[in-house]
Amino acid sequence: MRAATNFEGGCVGCGSTCGVVSGGVLGMGALLASLPGQDPKQLEPDIYEASIAYRKWFEDRYGTSLCQERVGANFGTLGGLLSYLFPGDKMLRCLQHIGEALVFVNEEVQRAAEKRGLELRFDQSVPGGPKEPHCAYTVFKALVARSSRQEDSVGWACTGLGGGVALSGAVCGGLLGAILGLGLEYGIDPESMGHGGIVKEFVVGHRNLVKHEALGEGSVEALPKEAFARSRYLADRFEKAFGSLNCKEITGRGFASPDELNAFLPESKVCGEIFTWCEQEVAKLMTT
Repeated sequence: MRAATNFEGGCVGCGSTCGVVSGGVLGMGALLASLPGQDPKQLEPDIYEASIAYRKWFEDRYGTSLCQERVGANFGTLGGLLSYLFPGDKMLRCLQHIGEALVFVNEEVQRAAEKRGLELRFDQSVPGGPKEPHCAYTVFKALVARSSRQEDSVGWACTGLGGGVALSGAVCGGLLGAILGLGLEYGIDPESMGHGGIVKEFVVGHRNLVKHEALGEGSVEALPKEAFARSRYLADRFEKAFGSLNCKEITGRGFASPDELNAFLPESKVCGEIFTWCEQEVAKLMTT
């Protein structure tokens, strides 16, 4: 929960892959990895299969998996945020979509468990993560080693973020792995907070999101030690460094299957540069 703090609004309010999509993909990966008796060799293909099915279902039902296209609000501006919150129709529509998405995710996890003959109950996660190099997992694993907070359960959850979230070609998995690392360090855990604490963090985080352009002009040292401020700072710098947030635009291609992505990553110069850049940039944000 802490690591996923920053996925709202299409990756820290950037308008790319909807947080309902990326959150569902994370959740399915975590759940499938915690089914007792799970075979680690089957996990990566099973998680990708479930993630792609979920993403395609979401696009068919709501027309798009991109936040900006679906909601029509720019969370990085005060006007955009207010148009989302008031009169409330956009927010209520998101809540409805979350409810429907949860039903699908539940059914997809159940289907995957039945396919492998596994009992539908959840235990500790299988250690490790998908085959490396992997867009999100390779970056996140490097950042966990630097973090004061250790977390083993996110490894397999990263799987479906590859290729721009479930091979959608949208927001880069490497950036998402970096933002997961920042979330682990600075994010919130709603289960350990009261409603007052959650509202306070919501207000502070969105105030920093609206101020992202001004914060981006300052130094790393001046940034608030808060998940949205630091993650949006990273996303803005990422877009300037690589010309886009989105996998398909950065790599110049799409991926029809996980095997295609896995064959591409070890040979990709730009993906290697992204992994190194993300680790170095987040290291500064985690230590300054």
